[in-house]
Parts: sequence; structure tokens; C-alpha cells
Amino acid sequence: MENFQERRAQLSVEVLEHVTANPLTDIESGDVGGSKNKDLSKKGRLILAVAAFAFSFVSFFILKATNQQTLYLDEEQGYVFAIGIISTVYNGFQVASQLLHLTTGKSLFNERTTGFISFFGDQIIAYLLMSAVSSAVPYFYRIEGWFYIGVVSAWVSVSTTFAAFVSLALSAMISGYYKLSAQE
Repeated sequence: MENFQERRAQLSVEVLEHVTANPLTDIESGDVGGSKNKDLSKKGRLILAVAAFAFSFVSFFILKATNQQTLYLDEEQGYVFAIGIISTVYNGFQVASQLLHLTTGKSLFNERTTGFISFFGDQIIAYLLMSAVSSAVPYFYRIEGWFYIGVVSAWVSVSTTFAAFVSLALSAMISGYYKLSAQE
């Protein structure tokens, strides 16, 4: 029983020394590792924005590269193409904005505005990407000859559009968590 009491007293002293020596875990300051999580969140959002940018770019580029003889795209392909361009522009802006903030510490807008743009923008663009994917599915049921290059490129385009959606959905979840945890 004495060993237990001694070990308990020793652990209490070690915990007290650790808390006073490490300001990131100081409960009185209210910052329990928050700055480290914030930096990790910013880097994660940057990685997801780069991924969404790349997938969106590949999505519209493949559609246009395979249909370069004509300016005509089917209705569904045109929608996927347009949403791919919109998503690429938005994600390019997000990547540039986040890189600017990580390298210089400055933002284009104040932190609150940037947070709202990221949160709502990610959700709106993710919705548009998912609607583009779902609108392209009937196109594949109408096409005969599954090995035609246009069909294969459309499948690749729709697949990369879905990958961009997943990246933006995860980014929106991180933005939402960040916004909610900042309100506490």
C-alpha cells in the first residue's frame, strides 16, 4: 500500500512539473495544444485544396483534350466541364490564399472572412461537383460502344470530379470543425 501511495505522489509531482514547464498544455491558459492543431489543420486544408485543384483541372482538361476537333460537348459533358473550370478557379484561389498565409502570415481578407469563404465555398463547390457527377451518369447509359475514347475520357473525367468532391468535402469538414472550435 505504501508503494502505491509513494508512486501516486511521485506521478502527481511529475504531472505538475510537466504542466508548468510546457505552456501548450497549461490548463489555465486555455490552450491545450490548440496552436499545434491549428497549424496541422491549415496544412491539411492546403493539401486537400491542392488535391481538389489537381483533380478539377484533370477533369475538365481530359474532356476538352479528347474533344479538341469540335467545340461541341454533350449536355452532361458540358456541365462537368463547366463545373470543373469553376472548381479549378476556386481551388486555385484557395491554394494561393493558403500559401500566402502560410509563407507570409498575411491573409487577403481578415481571418473571419477567410474562414467563411472557405467554409461556405468548399460546401458550394463540393455540391456542384457532386451534381456534375450525378448528372453525367445517364450519359453512360445512352452511349453504345464502351471502348470509344470519348466514353473512356468521360469516365476518367467523372472519376476525377468525384475525387475532387471528396477532397473538398474533407476540407469543408476541417473548416467546419475549425470554425466551431474557434467559437468556444
